[in-house]
Amino acid sequence: MSTGEPAPTGEPTPTGEPAPSTSWTREQWLALVGVLLALAALLVGVIVWLFGDDQNGQKEEKSAQKAFVSYREASDAACAKYGPALAELGDGPWQGDPVAYAAHLREKNEVLGAVVRDWQALVVPDYKDMREKVAEAQSLALGSIRQYEIAADVMEDGGEDANPYIAEGGRVGMESITKSRAIGFNICPGGR
Repeated sequence: MSTGEPAPTGEPTPTGEPAPSTSWTREQWLALVGVLLALAALLVGVIVWLFGDDQNGQKEEKSAQKAFVSYREASDAACAKYGPALAELGDGPWQGDPVAYAAHLREKNEVLGAVVRDWQALVVPDYKDMREKVAEAQSLALGSIRQYEIAADVMEDGGEDANPYIAEGGRVGMESITKSRAIGFNICPGGR
């Protein structure tokens, strides 16, 4: 009688039917390979969906980076054309003559203002957060110029001590230069 175990292949079962074959047919193998290929394609699709096709992203990144490098070079060239004028102005007269020193500050501010205006006239390409960083450096440069303008006004009026405004203008100007150098500018905003 039957023990519940299948009969060996080729021998009849207790009901008299032949036992099923345990070898796979060609159709079964092809079906298995088809299922495995479909699973592999699905796996690749999921990986691409999760991690993205980075080739286009890399190309866009490199293109934006090149555009920003070109922008930096154009900006430095625009700022550099004022280098000779700033060098000619030098450090200016002794502060003991407030009227002469105020005139010197105004001349220097005119040149530095032109440097920043020419720099701002160039369109910053969309690359990472560089627009914000460039705008911050430009804003600091303008803030420095404004402090020097206040110092010149104070000196011409013969009023209070202008040194705090001169010191603040220098500090803000150095901060602008530091931020500009951090993002790759070699000349802007100083003109030299």
